[in-house]
Amino acid sequence: MKKNTLVTWLAVAAIPVIAILLIVFGSRETDVEETLAPGGGMISLESSFWDFGSISMAQGIVTHEFKVENNTGAPAVISRISTSCMCTTASLLIGDRSFGPYGMPGHGYSRALNQTLHPGESAILSIAFDPAAHGPAGVGPVERTVFLETDSGEAVTVEFKAMVKP
Repeated sequence: MKKNTLVTWLAVAAIPVIAILLIVFGSRETDVEETLAPGGGMISLESSFWDFGSISMAQGIVTHEFKVENNTGAPAVISRISTSCMCTTASLLIGDRSFGPYGMPGHGYSRALNQTLHPGESAILSIAFDPAAHGPAGVGPVERTVFLETDSGEAVTVEFKAMVKP
């Protein structure tokens, strides 16, 4: 009986330690603007942040484009694009082909993309933000994120902010 009690106490004591290890090593936040592509290549962004400044809800949807590049010798498969809020959508333009819009998972537009960006090829990630999407409660500072994932499971993030006025 004492052996079972000791094992139970050790198991219970290990839970917080495991939780801390998962938090520390399982949620790597980074400011890196690149992600590994299959074969060790990288997808990079010319920039990963945009400030729309002060915008009016009455102004309607505002957009911005980010250049995405594969500067390696290996193809990179862009598997998914998603956004942090339903007020934001994103599309990918590769050559003359357009994919999207993609939005917040669970709110439509979150289907798989699975498009290859060949070595030396670039694309345009076009984001659109609707400042009126949240109605009067959406006035004030806003920060949103767009996630561009590769088939390696890594993600490049693009962020923007705005000051929404009525």
